[in-house]
Amino acid sequence: MKNRLLNFQEILVYFLPVALLTGNFLPDLLVVILGFSFLLVVNYKKEKKYFFNYFSIFFIIFWIFLIISSLQSVIPSYSIKSSLPYIRFLFFSLSIWYLIDHKENFIKNFTLILLCSFIVVIIDGYIQYFSGVSIFGHHYQSGRLTALISGEKIIGSYLSRLYPLLIATAMLTYTNSKKISILLLIIFVLIDVLIFLSGERVAFFNLMLSAIIFIFLIKKWKVLRISSFLISIIIVLFISMTDSKVKNRMVSHTLEQSNISGNSGNKPFLFSEEHQNYYSTSLKMFYDNPLLGIGPKMYRHICKDDKYYHLTKNYPVVSSCSTHPHGTFFQLIAETGIIGIISYMFVFFSIIYLFSRRLLDTVLQKNTLLSDYEICLLIAITISLWPLIPSMQFFHNWISIIYFLPVGFLLSYQYKNL
Repeated sequence: MKNRLLNFQEILVYFLPVALLTGNFLPDLLVVILGFSFLLVVNYKKEKKYFFNYFSIFFIIFWIFLIISSLQSVIPSYSIKSSLPYIRFLFFSLSIWYLIDHKENFIKNFTLILLCSFIVVIIDGYIQYFSGVSIFGHHYQSGRLTALISGEKIIGSYLSRLYPLLIATAMLTYTNSKKISILLLIIFVLIDVLIFLSGERVAFFNLMLSAIIFIFLIKKWKVLRISSFLISIIIVLFISMTDSKVKNRMVSHTLEQSNISGNSGNKPFLFSEEHQNYYSTSLKMFYDNPLLGIGPKMYRHICKDDKYYHLTKNYPVVSSCSTHPHGTFFQLIAETGIIGIISYMFVFFSIIYLFSRRLLDTVLQKNTLLSDYEICLLIAITISLWPLIPSMQFFHNWISIIYFLPVGFLLSYQYKNL
């Protein structure tokens, strides 16, 4: 029975990279099933390490706090719908960890499937860019590429956020043969350029950030990544000079929104006037509810209050209200208050500390604390947690899956000898 459940779990995880391209429902369903099957398979008496570890304890404390925050919100019945089921992401990460421990070729097989998913996305993305229509009939419009199955504009986010995970698992799977190096060089360049072509500016920022951290901190494939990154930059610059649609989306529109170009006065905006309104409203909510915040996913309701809602006088009219503040830091500080933001900043700065230690050890030529594999996984987590950059809704199931997927790989590696 246990072996059958493990085999079933393994198949579900292998299907996850494809499911993430279908939208929200299917990948979240897989996560729920994986969590339940993990609880059925694990031996509570003999395998306590999966529950008594720093991640599980920290997560449960944070989860309990989210529930408390929801219960004190103005609409507890609505807020609790996001906080109470949030525990599923703990069991999701633990199920990944468990599979790696009990399935010998899991990482190798997962790497192959993730790589194949990337290749399919790359092929479809370039077909859509050059022909105007994807394999599934989705149209290339306004300088934005769409996912081959769901039709949502998530290609850039998908590639940029899972990119470091692919590199990490590939490090453990493939040797340093010339054929592999050439293949990886080509794939790296194709991914870099496609993320730019996707029209997703946050995804391109994530790519640049991960590439810079990788070049400074990783030993294996350093020359390979530097080479691919430089080639990609040259191609991106060429596209920017020859394709007005992409240039307008990635460069001109960015300068216009942030007002760096000075077209709407002298005062620049933090990303855009719209984003700045969201951030300002979030801080007002925090000042009024500093300890517990307004409750998870409550920004969309509270922002309608006359106390927080306002419209800009300039054209086009921009509201301060939306489904979320479009920034992880600002959403957490508004919806979860001091306790929530301290938890978030603790994780973020802990990773920054580990990166700093790694850089210092490299400069001093000392033995490093973490392996290249662990650094790549931490890069995947870092770009998702980066504070001052526009982001998706923090409690959204699609992005949460990508948050917690690399965590399972990291936990397995750090606890492999227990």
